[in-house]
Amino acid sequence: TGAAAAAAALAASGATSRFAAAWAAAVEGAEAAQRVGVQSPPVKTTRLAWADHDFSAGGAAKANRAGVAAAVKALVEARDALVKEAPADAALLRDALRSGTTAAAAFHARELDAALKNEPGELGERAVALADDLARYEMRRLLNPPRDPISTPAALERAAALRSPRTVSPVSLVPDCVAVAESALDRSLAVLVSRALDHCGSAPMPPPTPPSTKGDLYARAVAEADAAVAPHARSLEACAARRFARRFLGDATVTQAVNASGGWAGVRRAAALLPGSKFALLDDVPALVAALNARSTADDAERRAAKAALMRLQRADAAMLRRVCGVPAKQRVPKPKTLAAHVSDRASEALDLDLSYPDFVARAAGV
Repeated sequence: TGAAAAAAALAASGATSRFAAAWAAAVEGAEAAQRVGVQSPPVKTTRLAWADHDFSAGGAAKANRAGVAAAVKALVEARDALVKEAPADAALLRDALRSGTTAAAAFHARELDAALKNEPGELGERAVALADDLARYEMRRLLNPPRDPISTPAALERAAALRSPRTVSPVSLVPDCVAVAESALDRSLAVLVSRALDHCGSAPMPPPTPPSTKGDLYARAVAEADAAVAPHARSLEACAARRFARRFLGDATVTQAVNASGGWAGVRRAAALLPGSKFALLDDVPALVAALNARSTADDAERRAAKAALMRLQRADAAMLRRVCGVPAKQRVPKPKTLAAHVSDRASEALDLDLSYPDFVARAAGV
């Protein structure tokens, strides 16, 4: 195991700092977290097994996915503290691990080497992935019905007799508007809320990608047209997302159902492991709803402006087409009918984003 490799390296390297000892303890703690819920001795299986030192929240480690995510985060912090405060000891431990013969020793040697080069290493990436997966798992646990891998009617009947009565999500949404994009209804509720949170923070949207200058005149005109549609599409989607988020998170039925299922505490714990995570917005839901309500008037104005601009693009005349597609005055507009149809289609697709989050009536489970 990595714990044995770390202990051997600590003894052989001569590293004496408290940061080296804390790193070795963190290695042992991360591996111990991963083994929670695992049978001892392990049951023989023909399925592919994961190694303790790789740190996964899959397989038997699902029983302690929150513990694994927290322990791996602690290991990354201990590794980085060792490299920052005692780089000589980190180098000694790396060299001692390199002389080991196990996969775990090689893994931790690579991790220390990456940290000494100021790189995140596999552990840094794994810690982020585990925390993100944990947050999404908690969202699914709160908002989605449990998956049912059984498909045959007879098996479903047997399972129903043995299973706990919870077979529906704590809260469901009944659209009260027929003009809802099918994609909104196809998404799980957890995905809808997660996607909406992408647009609820205070950080500005990234700048749009500049249009491509490659290809012939028609290809460049198409790229310019797409670039003209993109900012209006982004605005419309962001406004729709924030409108959904403030209604959903502020809904009394939703709040009651979420609180009955344990509240947002699990999501908050996961977000604490992931600096800058959008899920940190759920740390104070009332404050988030208040902030979204405060900007609702501005959002409504932005939404109307974006829709008006897209509707103009839908029926662009020759002069507007030339301007939007960046065609110089002395050049002919290439394939004008095809180009006009392309611009109209892209504008129509963008307008559909206004329906990408449903208007709804929330119902608690069993109601």
